[in-house]
Amino acid sequence: MTATPLEEATLAGRRLLLKREDVHALGAFKWRGALPVLERYAADRARAVVTASTGNHGAATAWAASRVGLDAIVYAPATASSAKLALMEDGGAEIRQTGADLDEAKAEARSRVTEEPPVLRGRR
Repeated sequence: MTATPLEEATLAGRRLLLKREDVHALGAFKWRGALPVLERYAADRARAVVTASTGNHGAATAWAASRVGLDAIVYAPATASSAKLALMEDGGAEIRQTGADLDEAKAEARSRVTEEPPVLRGRR
């Protein structure tokens, strides 16, 4: 697991410890949910994970997949930001842009996985 720092703060005379997820490479906490799920998939001998995302979820999935040895395929709508797409790609995801919005990207991801298994990079 990747450690993120705690920062002290005070509110109404009470000491608080704030978990600084913004300093993680992804800038978001979603990797905390993705990593244990993909660890379980890898233990079950999965070879890839397919999802749909406009950004942080896809980046966290790609990041976690790269750490557990899975390929990641992310379906993203045409409206996804180029910065978020780059973050997903930098994490190792194969991006498939499709649809006008996230719902259409999700539908395409479901359809493709149901119709044909993903083609995996360099694996058989």
